[in-house]
Amino acid sequence: MRRRAGQLLGLRLGLTALAAALLAPACGQDDSDGSSALHSLDEIIATCSATSGPVEVRRRGEGFWGNAVVGSVFRPGDWLRAGAGAYARVEFLGSGALELDENATVILDQQEAPPAVDGGTSTGKMALVAVESGAVRGLMQAADGGTPHALGFATADGQRGRLEASEGQGPVEFSLTRRDKKTEVAVSSGEATLAFSGEKRTLKEGIAEEVDLGKLVEVVLLKPPALTAPRPEARVLFAASKPVPLRWEPVEGASGYRVQIARDPAFRSVVETREVDRTEYAFAAREATGYSWRIATRDTAGRLGPYSTGRRIHLEASAPSEHLIEPDPGSAYGYAGDPIRIAFRWRPEPGVSQYKVVIARSPDLERERVATETSRTDHAEIGGLTPGSYYWGVFAVESDGDARPMHLAARPLLVKRVSASTLRVTKKAPRWGD
Repeated sequence: MRRRAGQLLGLRLGLTALAAALLAPACGQDDSDGSSALHSLDEIIATCSATSGPVEVRRRGEGFWGNAVVGSVFRPGDWLRAGAGAYARVEFLGSGALELDENATVILDQQEAPPAVDGGTSTGKMALVAVESGAVRGLMQAADGGTPHALGFATADGQRGRLEASEGQGPVEFSLTRRDKKTEVAVSSGEATLAFSGEKRTLKEGIAEEVDLGKLVEVVLLKPPALTAPRPEARVLFAASKPVPLRWEPVEGASGYRVQIARDPAFRSVVETREVDRTEYAFAAREATGYSWRIATRDTAGRLGPYSTGRRIHLEASAPSEHLIEPDPGSAYGYAGDPIRIAFRWRPEPGVSQYKVVIARSPDLERERVATETSRTDHAEIGGLTPGSYYWGVFAVESDGDARPMHLAARPLLVKRVSASTLRVTKKAPRWGD
């Protein structure tokens, strides 16, 4: 769940959309009773925002399971499970979200939140999660951008603990895993405080606490592997009969890896989750579109570490072509102390109304970005570059906000320091690109 804070989860439903979801026959056999659903509006604690594969819900006090779909709502005491190869995402109405891995079963509930920091009364209700089997990943995130709400959890032996974002921290990504009679709590991004049985521990990325017979045992998780191929933002010709090999570096001590693939960079729309024991996976996409993929490492005890940063791949229906025009690859510009402006030009694509030019120190254009400029034409000028080596590329901005690369590979660009006397004054071009 990474693409960092700005892209991390956080779907918030309006009252109108929520009421519509309540009236729809969303989950199970009894969900068609709209009047009953509206009557219990104040009991709703979460809603289902994404599913893939067989996902089912069992209502509080009922003995049967029904299908869970996007728009399903949950009340205290409801059970939710994801079958083999399945995935489900739940958004808490207070704040934050929860994602079920395959073969995971949870009970969704709520409890009184802890007293305010100043010693006042309780801050209201907070979500309570009991993992009955498998693993779930989640996010604590405040709707108003402040400190996220605390999350309560029930352990395998029925005791309760609490996870709170450290003061001043942004969104916190966490995981809860049930393993026999033990419950594992880990943080994969951010920092949080784990409160359990009178103890408090600080959790950071790569560290987990295992709750066993009422005691906390610290566990060091394996790091995610380094992704090797395809390169970031790769454009590949889509062929239904030709899987795309995803590769990464091995991690010492690993017993296997988990591959997760989604349509979006924030991994809200997961299409595939697989367990593998090699450092390669053949991804057979069903259609030509953009996908994000990431890898987590599993140790010999079966513990899953944090995911790697997601990497984007674009499968195209026709053979990818180069759209960048100028500057040429390896072009060099002189810098004598005064600001310079560099003109960039590319071949436009029909139907695209907005483009984004990105300049970075890294060829993957994700790391060490130094400039980003949007344009509604086929050109842009960017200034302010100091001496150094850069890479540039152009992205088509889709209607949903996703950015699709127009370049086959980021082009290198050099700005080098020169004396003012060596700068050559060029003739003014009569029109753009001449």
